[in-house]
Amino acid sequence: MSPAPVLERVYVAVKARLRAGHYPMGYRLEASRIADELHASMTPVRDVLNRLAGERLVQVSPGDGFFVPTLDEATIRDLLEWNGYVLLHVLRLNLPQAEETASLRYPMNTAERTADLFLRIARRQDNRELVAAIASNNDRLAPLRAVEDRIFGDVALEVTMLTDAFNLEDIKSLTSLVRSYHRRRKRKASRYVQVLKGEFARI
Repeated sequence: MSPAPVLERVYVAVKARLRAGHYPMGYRLEASRIADELHASMTPVRDVLNRLAGERLVQVSPGDGFFVPTLDEATIRDLLEWNGYVLLHVLRLNLPQAEETASLRYPMNTAERTADLFLRIARRQDNRELVAAIASNNDRLAPLRAVEDRIFGDVALEVTMLTDAFNLEDIKSLTSLVRSYHRRRKRKASRYVQVLKGEFARI
C-alpha cells in the first residue's frame, strides 16, 4: 500500500490533469510515464488510476491498461441531462440556502465558477448522494467546460446570471437559467466533440 501523503499528492495531480483536459480522449495513461512526471513510484500511480477508474474519470481495458474516456455526442448529452435533472430536482424543493452556501466565492475561471455554483445548489438539500452526484458530474464535465469559450461567446455572462439568481434566492429565475444552460449545451454536443478533437490534434 502506498503512503497516504504520496497517494494523495498523485491523486490530486492526476485528477487535476484529467479535469483540465490535459490528456487527449482515448489517450493511454502509462503509469511509468506519470510516475516519472510526478516523481513518484509506480505503485501509488497504479493505485490512483484504479481509484479514478472507480470515479469514472479513467477507463480500464483488461490487458491493455488505463485510458482517458472518449466523450461522444451521446455521452455528453447523457451527462448534461443527468446534471440538469439533479439540479432541477433540488430547486423544485425550494429549500432555504444552508448557511455554508449563502456566500458564493469566485474561483479564477468560469469552469470553476460553474462547478462551484452547481455544487452549492446541490447542497441546498441535505442529501449527500445528490451532492456526490453533482461533484462527480463536475469532474466528468470539466474537460467540456474548459473549452466552452470556443463554443459559446457568453459563458462568463451566463454564469454570472446564474450566480446572481442564486445569491438573490430567485428560484424561479434560477430554475429557468439552469434549464436553459443545459438545453443549449445538449444542442451543441457535436460541436464539443469537434472542438475537443481539434484541441487534442495539436498536442
